[in-house]
Amino acid sequence: LNAVSRSDAEWQELGWIAQNFREALHSTTELVRRELQPLLQAEVAALPQQEGAALQHAASRDSLAEKLRLGRGEHWSGSRLRHSVYPVNGSCTEHTDYGVLTFQQSTASGLEAHLFGEWRPLCVPPGCAVAFAGDMLELLTNGRVPALRHRVSLQRGTDSAASGGGVAAGPWCGQDAVRQSHILFLQPDKSSVVAPLAVYRRNDGSDRRPVRYGDWHTLKSSLAFSH
Repeated sequence: LNAVSRSDAEWQELGWIAQNFREALHSTTELVRRELQPLLQAEVAALPQQEGAALQHAASRDSLAEKLRLGRGEHWSGSRLRHSVYPVNGSCTEHTDYGVLTFQQSTASGLEAHLFGEWRPLCVPPGCAVAFAGDMLELLTNGRVPALRHRVSLQRGTDSAASGGGVAAGPWCGQDAVRQSHILFLQPDKSSVVAPLAVYRRNDGSDRRPVRYGDWHTLKSSLAFSH
């Protein structure tokens, strides 16, 4: 986000990039706030019991849910805007995204999701974008809304080109092409503590454990890029 806070003069003719990021980030954070607000009204300020009084106090102060409920304190400073370019037959291995929500707009098909036990193409109509859950939304909902397991495959003749299985097909689906994707990853501040919202907690010992987002990002990055 440091790049976005720079003045237009610093960006010069590339100022549209920062402006695009600002607008996309604002729209996405407002979407999350609006959709979660009814659930946050039932949320308590403190997170579930954790070891140590100091950690409990910090967790309450840094709780993502509490920041969103109060409408202040969360800067989404972990968010990233990425532009990915795929060559013909390019790919991206299966994964889930780190943050709360991913917003993606692409020039061609190739995005696939693991839904109902199988890989299915996500065929997005021209001029539209797709939004899907990341790890932190799964945690906020205690697993009720799972992070989308997805991948990119541009190879024709594989299951990526299939249009059956209940997935709407269109002339833009299943075509080999160079693919570009404009992706916004909505990610909390590193200090934010993410835990299941009160309305999703079962309080039977099976609830997901809270995590500090910075710690989670570091751990997952180390696992993903250790080989």
